[in-house]
Amino acid sequence: MAWMTVHADRFHALQHSRAPEAVGVLRAELANLRDVLSWTVDDGRWADAGRLGATVAFGLIDYPDLGLIGQLSRLAEVPGDVEPAVRGRCLLAAGAAHWLQGDVATAERILTAAGGLVPADDPQRWVARYFLVVTHMFAGAPEAVHADARALVADPATPRGSAAGALCCSVLTHVFTGQQAAAASLLAAHADLVARIEDRDGIVAYTRGELAAAADPERALAEFTRAYDLSDGQGHRYMREVALIGHTAVLIRLGRGREAAESSRRSLSSLRSSGMWPQVWTMLRLAAELLVTLGEARVAAVLLAAGERDPLAPAVLPPDQRRHDELWRVIEARLGPDGVTAARAEAAGIDRPGAVDQAIKALASAG
Repeated sequence: MAWMTVHADRFHALQHSRAPEAVGVLRAELANLRDVLSWTVDDGRWADAGRLGATVAFGLIDYPDLGLIGQLSRLAEVPGDVEPAVRGRCLLAAGAAHWLQGDVATAERILTAAGGLVPADDPQRWVARYFLVVTHMFAGAPEAVHADARALVADPATPRGSAAGALCCSVLTHVFTGQQAAAASLLAAHADLVARIEDRDGIVAYTRGELAAAADPERALAEFTRAYDLSDGQGHRYMREVALIGHTAVLIRLGRGREAAESSRRSLSSLRSSGMWPQVWTMLRLAAELLVTLGEARVAAVLLAAGERDPLAPAVLPPDQRRHDELWRVIEARLGPDGVTAARAEAAGIDRPGAVDQAIKALASAG
């Protein structure tokens, strides 16, 4: 146990400084890390499990490993009579795992509980709040995002790279709710903070890409490409996938159908293998938008209806909701009410991998 704790601490320090070797250090011992967490939970060694789980949880934002996420989620089993600080660390790790699995409601409940149990001087306390930021993004709760991001930026205990990441989440939330001026102002006000990680974390370029997407799509494509390349070079799988989604969205809205279809297939295949289901649904909604333009309105309707049924699909925020509603109007005009009803019935019978398979097949034939 001691050697794994030392290894986790080393990864923790590297990851929080956004050192390029951090992900490699994590991957080198993933199998052993999974085994140790499994053993500590099975043996009821909650202090050890919580210490280790809280130390590595934040790193999974960079490299979401399904096996390790599964082990961290088990820490939610911590008994109620365990010391509060230990319970808090266990719940912090479990809440992070549930967010990474796309279970936003459970993540919010567990992370909120963790925040009330982890002592104020615990070096991992800020991690629970960071995961609440991203959880509230997916749940469509912008004011909670902004409040927690402000607290993280103001808290000197938050590593500055992570504070910059939280700040970018707040900027992105302004963008996704149609508040471009507020987003630009917030990013400019914290230019020194984001500059600290600009060359080490693709989230800054990705944020700039989303900010530019509506007014300057060519610049957005360049920023998304930079975010993808930087993330790929650092081994940051999560941000690499998100950057590709942003890039694909711009291609779709520029009407570059062939490129967009290829990018969509590439994104969906990669996302499926990572288990990033909220991002899968974001990409499937974009694919539906593209498929309508390519003459595949029925498949588009099935994908949109399937996403409406799945609790792992992120909330559709107001600017996208207007686009979403317009897309349904176009689909109904093409399929008619009976066609839409049939598509919804079909959607009820497909699972997540089935939806991805259907989208990839339709994109390949139409693109």
